[in-house]
Amino acid sequence: MQPITLSPVQLQAVLDCVTSASKQNGARRIAVYLGEHARVRTRTLNVECSCGNLSDQISVHINPHIAHLGLYIACNKPPQQFKNKFSEHTNEHQWSFYQAQEAANEPDYDASELADELDTLAPNLPDLPADDWERTMSAAGVE
Repeated sequence: MQPITLSPVQLQAVLDCVTSASKQNGARRIAVYLGEHARVRTRTLNVECSCGNLSDQISVHINPHIAHLGLYIACNKPPQQFKNKFSEHTNEHQWSFYQAQEAANEPDYDASELADELDTLAPNLPDLPADDWERTMSAAGVE
């Protein structure tokens, strides 16, 4: 799957779903920045959007509200690890918008690739039966 930038029409549709026009908040700033840039480093997104917990903002305040648009934001590991100012490797990722239906429409789509990608995005999630997932997510307030 390829990261995308959004057209002005797509970006407006996302913003209409994420926040009210009168309220500029972290989710809105993230959506605007990622709508205009793909493969954004975690630190850059933190600084440009003045947001600390990107995963929470995206998983709670953006992705659930834009799923019906066929879009989502995800992160992935860069080809080479980023280094901080001390030349030490970091665990930073790259964030982008993606089209949800893109993979299923590709002729060489392989569902196992999606499973591998999900493992990369959320490597420490426990293996639970579907009913347990629903209870876990409901208890966490995620719908």
